Amino acid sequence: MNHLDVEQVERLLDGEKLTNDDRWARVHVAECVECRDRLALAEREAAEIRSLLRSLTCVLPMTLRKLNTDIRMTAERIVAGDG
Repeated sequence: MNHLDVEQVERLLDGEKLTNDDRWARVHVAECVECRDRLALAEREAAEIRSLLRSLTCVLPMTLRKLNTDIRMTAERIVAGDG
């Protein structure tokens, strides 16, 4: 039995339009436990990556602000002769 390849799983995951050769993929996923499990795993991994990226977009600006503040304070100490 042929199974989905990585590109087909990604197209299904991304909701991309399937080519004529790939249209069987949706039917195959409905019938094949192995490919259905692979697609479900890919969906969970994609959700985890999106969640991690969202947390980075929240943390990164705060980290950059703190770094900027630390640099400014260090520069002020150096200019004042305390550094």
